[in-house]
Amino acid sequence: MNQISGFLKLKNESYAGKVLRDGLAKRFSVNFKRFVLVSSFVADFYCEKAKLVIELESKTKLLSEEIWYSEELAKELEDAGIKILKITNYEIFHDLESVLNRIENELKERGIM
Repeated sequence: MNQISGFLKLKNESYAGKVLRDGLAKRFSVNFKRFVLVSSFVADFYCEKAKLVIELESKTKLLSEEIWYSEELAKELEDAGIKILKITNYEIFHDLESVLNRIENELKERGIM
């Protein structure tokens, strides 16, 4: 995701984003900020304390150039100690509890919980 699309989504937050935002707020005491500039892109959700990015994926297939950009970005963030969790809208709508459990496990691994 590039900076421009991130800023556009700020004005028009997806329903999946709202559902996840509410779930995060109800379950965790750590702060997840929405649409935060992290390195060279705007993250859907970012927990600075845990150095954890949560990216929402609405597509089922990515174009080859998006995969390349995603891999390049993931490497950049990994080098900075930042972890990316990719979550699909489908997962949010069909199994939010599992999504929140994955996030909780990651927070535990990163020493936050």
